[in-house]
Amino acid sequence: MRRHFLHITLLVCVVAAIFHRLMLAEISVVDDMVLLKGMLESERFDLGGLFFPGGGAGVYYRPMTGLSFWIESLLWSLRPSMLHLVNILFHLANVLLLYVMSIRILPDDMRKGYAPLAAALLFAFHPLVNESVAWISGRTDLLATVFVLLSTLAVQRCRETGRSRYLAVAAVALIPGVLAKETALAFPLAAAWLLSDRREGAHSPAGATNPSRQAGRFLRRAAWGAAATLAFLLGVFLLRKQAFTADDNRIDKALGLIVDSPGAILADMLSAFGFYLKKFLLPLPLSFTITAISPWYLAVGIGVVLGCMWCALRRDLPAVLFLAGCCMILPALLLTNGAVAWTPYAERYCYPALPFWVMAAVMRGSRLIRQMRISDRAAHATVITVIVVSAVITWERNGLWLTNEALMADTVDKAPMFARVRQYYMLALAAKGDTAGAKRQENISLAMDGSRYVPEQDLDLAEDLVRRGLHKKVFDFVESKLRAEFGDTPRLYTTMRLFYRELYERTRDEQVRARIIPYEALRDSVRTDMPLMPIFSLRSSAS
Repeated sequence: MRRHFLHITLLVCVVAAIFHRLMLAEISVVDDMVLLKGMLESERFDLGGLFFPGGGAGVYYRPMTGLSFWIESLLWSLRPSMLHLVNILFHLANVLLLYVMSIRILPDDMRKGYAPLAAALLFAFHPLVNESVAWISGRTDLLATVFVLLSTLAVQRCRETGRSRYLAVAAVALIPGVLAKETALAFPLAAAWLLSDRREGAHSPAGATNPSRQAGRFLRRAAWGAAATLAFLLGVFLLRKQAFTADDNRIDKALGLIVDSPGAILADMLSAFGFYLKKFLLPLPLSFTITAISPWYLAVGIGVVLGCMWCALRRDLPAVLFLAGCCMILPALLLTNGAVAWTPYAERYCYPALPFWVMAAVMRGSRLIRQMRISDRAAHATVITVIVVSAVITWERNGLWLTNEALMADTVDKAPMFARVRQYYMLALAAKGDTAGAKRQENISLAMDGSRYVPEQDLDLAEDLVRRGLHKKVFDFVESKLRAEFGDTPRLYTTMRLFYRELYERTRDEQVRARIIPYEALRDSVRTDMPLMPIFSLRSSAS
């Protein structure tokens, strides 16, 4: 007991040390300002109105998250520092719940050592948790995961005793999680896998190793998981029907895309599956906005599906923990078409899956260490190194969230062709008094958003991309915009020539100029009867 107390004290201290400076962070220009403005302008609180708005259309039905903000408005008037503190506390609660889960779930030889502490620390500092903790609007993931982990403890109690009444407790505990974020709907499937393992630990009822009983139990619990998932889906559907008088057209659009292009949607989902698992193992680079991923992730996703099939056949404890995490990531795969969420991929989507994946990794890693006969000293050094590196990365990432300007600059750097991020960057610069920088970002975002050829806006975007060395993107962008405006006519090629002459002459930055072929080199090669050609220099200095 004293050891557990020391471990919990350590977890509280290190989480506070890594995340405390988020209390100094600004209110994010992405969603947070709108959220708090609506809360502050609300004349009075209506509990019924929170759970049953009764008007208009809506995509997200998350009254529990709204309730948490209302409670904070009563306690400390939605002060930014306290809002960030509550997010940190929710993350700390999940870390401690994972520690308790590890003690209950892991086999005796692991739970009596440092494995539960290692799992909790790996989850606490995993770089993918940063977004959910630092972003006030990311509380949805934190709050939903709290109730998912509480439900997991109830499922584990059922696993230990064989008494199904604990499944009812798990279902009741899950309801607030579903009302915090829809991803909690995937937990019944995860629970079915957790209940179907081959019972290799000390917490196994009599007869758990009988093959016929295992098969029967697996089928019963798989059926329970499917039925519970359908019941929760039906319940949420009925609640939404009561809460909103109409469906948001984004949901209809998403469903239409799935019906119209099932093959393409399936490929996108498989790619996302591979991408998120890679992010768990190798989280860098980190980005607040991810609009596209490499097509090679499709092969990774197919490999992950094959791995899931192997885990389903094996069904030892690490396998079912891994499958439970995969179940928790499933809702994020439905967002890849970009019709519902403002970004099709996001690191925060991994948060509910991380506790299960971390426990699976700790178990599998412990077994590999024993099988390979690696010394305890080497094993401990490796784990400590991973934890420290993760903590440093998360600490540095937290620093970006202190100001909107720093966060949006980093986001624009990693997603330069996403107009919406440029607009957020514009707001951040304007708030700091950088009017010229804000105007520049506005012009760039308008150039990307609009279909009409606006020279000043397009030149701003082209110059910005050339500065970043993204020459191919500039050429593709300019060609597509001008072709949309003028068609395949002589004016298209004349305008291309004039555009690049202006781009060259407007900048005084010699490094940028060096990346653009001077107009004199173009006058004989760009003619009204010739197809478009690459404009940028192929010299090494231009790449």
